[in-house]
Amino acid sequence: MELPLKLHSQEGGWLCIEPLAEETESLLGRVTPQDRCLAAKIASPTRRRETLAWRALLYRELGIQPITYAPCGAPLLPEGKGFIGVSHSRHSVALCYSPTHPCAVDIESSERNFERLITRFLTPEEQQLSCHPAFPCIAWCAKESLYKLARRRELNLLSDLQILAITFANNDSGRLECLLKDEEHSLNFRRFGHEWVVWKV
Repeated sequence: MELPLKLHSQEGGWLCIEPLAEETESLLGRVTPQDRCLAAKIASPTRRRETLAWRALLYRELGIQPITYAPCGAPLLPEGKGFIGVSHSRHSVALCYSPTHPCAVDIESSERNFERLITRFLTPEEQQLSCHPAFPCIAWCAKESLYKLARRRELNLLSDLQILAITFANNDSGRLECLLKDEEHSLNFRRFGHEWVVWKV
C-alpha cells in the first residue's frame, strides 16, 4: 500500500503514516521555533529527524499544539484536545489521534530479527497463535502499543501484556484481541511494504 496514508475511525480518530523525511532541513520550516531549539539539543541525527517528523505531521493535521510529556514519556496534547500516539521506523513516521480516549501506534520493519527476542515478549501459548511469517513483528508492535496505551512504566511484556487471538482479514491486515492487565483491547494491524503497523484509536 502506498504512503502517505490516512485511515479514519468511526469514533473520529485517525492514523497517519508517511515516509520519514530524508533530510532534517526539509522539516525545519514545518515546526515551531521551540521545536527547532529542542532538535538542536539532540545529538543523534536520526533521533533529531524523527522528533521533527512527527511534530510536523501533528501540526499539519491538528494545527500547532503545545506538547508536554507524561511521566512515562508519552507525548500529551493540552487537556480537552484529545490524545495522540507516535511511532517511527527507519523509513516511516506514524501518528494516531483520538478525540476521547488514549490511543497508541507502533510501526516496525519485518526485516528486523524478532526471533532472537521472541521468548522475552511472547509466552509459549502466544507463540502458537499464528504461523504467519510476520507474526513476531506484528506481536512485537502489539505489545509496544499496549505498553503505550497503559501510560505507565514497569509492565511485564509476558504477564501484564497478553495477546489472546489474531485474525487476518487478508494476508496484509487484521485484528488482535489483547489484554492489558485485566482490560480487553482490540488492535488493528496492516502491512506497508516491509513494515507492519499496529494501532488503536
